[in-house]
Amino acid sequence: MAEAVSGRGRYETSVRVAEVFFDKPRQLGLVSGENFPDGLSSAPAAGGPVLLVPGTAATLPAATSGYLEDAAASVMQLRVFGGASVINDVLVTTASRLLV
Repeated sequence: MAEAVSGRGRYETSVRVAEVFFDKPRQLGLVSGENFPDGLSSAPAAGGPVLLVPGTAATLPAATSGYLEDAAASVMQLRVFGGASVINDVLVTTASRLLV
């Protein structure tokens, strides 16, 4: 039987997938949710869940921020897939600070 894992949009869905399939991840990936090939190609290299972020925005979605705060105790490495033109440096800085 199939089980649906979903949220209210792509960003929340990526958080729900992380919550359901990854217990205390040691590594975590961030990728733009605005370009699906980035997410597909980064998944094997992330070493853990891949969270979609609104790449060019200056703030993280609330669900993503909450997940990062909850995962801070276990995450040892954050991998960001895509350069500054794809993921705003402010998002990377914010995510890094939430994991401390």
